[in-house]
Amino acid sequence: QGVVFEDNFQGGLTGWTSSGASPVIQPVVVPPDRVTETSLDRLGRATEKRLKDVEYEYVQADGERVKGKTDSASSYQYNGLGLVKRIQERVAQLADGTTNVWNTTDLEYDQLGREVRRQAPGYVDHQGDAVRPTSEIVYDGLGNVKRRIERGSDSASEADDRITKFQYDVNGTLSQQIDAELNVTDYALDASGRTARKTVRAVA
Repeated sequence: QGVVFEDNFQGGLTGWTSSGASPVIQPVVVPPDRVTETSLDRLGRATEKRLKDVEYEYVQADGERVKGKTDSASSYQYNGLGLVKRIQERVAQLADGTTNVWNTTDLEYDQLGREVRRQAPGYVDHQGDAVRPTSEIVYDGLGNVKRRIERGSDSASEADDRITKFQYDVNGTLSQQIDAELNVTDYALDASGRTARKTVRAVA
């Protein structure tokens, strides 16, 4: 006999029922529940994306647990080079029904359009301090990533930063990596310039 299947878009296949016909498969048409709306600017860039009717759960500062359903929204701002400089994502709506909670990511670039700094959404840590994770990228003269820095609490010093360093051979191919724990990874290449061996040396 033929079969009828139903897909609810969220959970995938939900079940099978007999249609009494063979061998035709008849799909059950259901309203889509994963609708995404995208707003574009005059240059055709996405300025906002909305995923309709998303369920959320959020704990407010006073400890109240809030559950509900709203559109999941992401907005994008661009700099003069057309690169994304800010991303805002709505993660919840408070109990008053009007106040939204947004996560904000800020990005900075150098004059060549390469990302040099990223500030992730902030939060309050276990000590009650407001924290906003910040990472930076430093390039060498050939455009290779020379250092990746995960900033600590003291922005004026690198003492509590987590820094990964990269070294390259004369051809600009990665030859060594030293992570924040001072573990060294060496890369050996074959005659075609492909990575043939990777050796990790713990020196901390």
